[in-house]
Amino acid sequence: MNQTKNDAPIGSPAPETIIAARKAAGLTQSAASTLIYAGIRRWQDWEAGTARMHPALFELFCLKAVFADEARPLLERLSESTGTVVLSIAAKAPAEMVQS
Repeated sequence: MNQTKNDAPIGSPAPETIIAARKAAGLTQSAASTLIYAGIRRWQDWEAGTARMHPALFELFCLKAVFADEARPLLERLSESTGTVVLSIAAKAPAEMVQS
């Protein structure tokens, strides 16, 4: 079976891509790592290029950074109806964690 360019597997993002995505989201390294449940040191390693970020984690970061506000009402309703916190995506990053 031949693979076309469009259905080729996505590789790990380059450090420059990770940095650009974080900055575009207006987040510090700490806020970005918290968003995807990673440690700050791991995030720093990804940005420095000393470790490779799994493509699924990069996709998760991009989705959560973009759609957190849209997902908040749904997750709050789910949390209220089940009595448990569904996902922490509904939490906004503290002001000190957002880049100015």
